[in-house]
Amino acid sequence: MELIGQGCEASYNYYVQPYEEQFAKILLDNNDLEAIKERAKSIVLKKGGESQNIGDTTSLLKRWVTGWCGERVVEKHLGLKFMDLTIGESYDYNQPDLLRAGYSVGVKTCNVKDFPLMKPPSPSHLNQPQIFVVKVSKSEYYVAGLGDYSVVNNPKNFTPFLVRSSAIRHKRAFYRFDLLKHDFDIEDLLNFRADSIR
Repeated sequence: MELIGQGCEASYNYYVQPYEEQFAKILLDNNDLEAIKERAKSIVLKKGGESQNIGDTTSLLKRWVTGWCGERVVEKHLGLKFMDLTIGESYDYNQPDLLRAGYSVGVKTCNVKDFPLMKPPSPSHLNQPQIFVVKVSKSEYYVAGLGDYSVVNNPKNFTPFLVRSSAIRHKRAFYRFDLLKHDFDIEDLLNFRADSIR
């Protein structure tokens, strides 16, 4: 906790940077980036009217672009197709990102020197396994690894002290990148098939 109290960059250098050589580096081309950005603009027009997003269109656009870029990176890394770029009500999309490919696995993307934010596990809420992606630049990303049920549902792997915005109250930063399976592939997702959800 003493290290975490020194801030995001010091914590990133300790918990993430030592493992970067094990991360898969994926590049997105301009076609990917433009398609995602244009679709995200359409989403923001829709979502900007929802109560939790009023007055927050700039950061909302960034979140959608970053999130979708992370999903596209995972698609390219695994050779899967699962992205859903349709527009609808938020409650209709509250499901794991890879569900369309048959896996109950999500994708969490964060900027370099930062940490992904998730709802912390609790007796009333358990997280699905997650693939963690780090955005290095607009087009360069790292697939950091796969966190299984035990990793993403251990409260000790989360902290509020690495959440940059004080306005974010219901999520915590996941920081234990050392516990991820870095060299995962589709075979590692078989335990998380949607037809065998625990």
